[in-house]
Amino acid sequence: MGKLPLEVVATFFLDWGFALGTGLLFGLVTRHAPARRSFSFAALYLHAGVLPIAIAYYVWHPDWMWMYWVPDDSLPIAVVVQSFVLYEVCLIAGLAIARGAPPRVAVGSTVVTAIAGLAGAVAARDRLLRFGAAEDFARGRLEAAMSPEIVVLALTGAASLAMLALLLHRAARTGAILD
Repeated sequence: MGKLPLEVVATFFLDWGFALGTGLLFGLVTRHAPARRSFSFAALYLHAGVLPIAIAYYVWHPDWMWMYWVPDDSLPIAVVVQSFVLYEVCLIAGLAIARGAPPRVAVGSTVVTAIAGLAGAVAARDRLLRFGAAEDFARGRLEAAMSPEIVVLALTGAASLAMLALLLHRAARTGAILD
């Protein structure tokens, strides 16, 4: 069996880590608030600040969401649906870890998740900056250059992170802060 290169990361995998990290962050800043409050803030962010971007890019460039390792049209729809359901699962897992684990474990899990996400993005950087079809990528036809996709991704990513900061701030003010 061959060894997979380090860059074998799909945007779905990066996004799932981001959803886990989102749950961890909201769970940490609302540790002592009612669980419903933690979930409400985290779910609002996931559904308004993450999923719309992921769905739009899936519709726009489905093969990109798999980082060109698998042509999207070769996958059963059930795999795609499960991939989007996993955003929710990862968010809830992050909330559960942060709210149920000792504070040091919760903070450590958040830091490890952030580092792993950054490492994954760095490992996949060559594929993250190319948009098109898996066939074009395999033939070397996709250039990593400034494109409308990169501009839109940068703008929506910045807006999403601004929303994250605002919601975390609001959650921290309405709930209890870290122990």
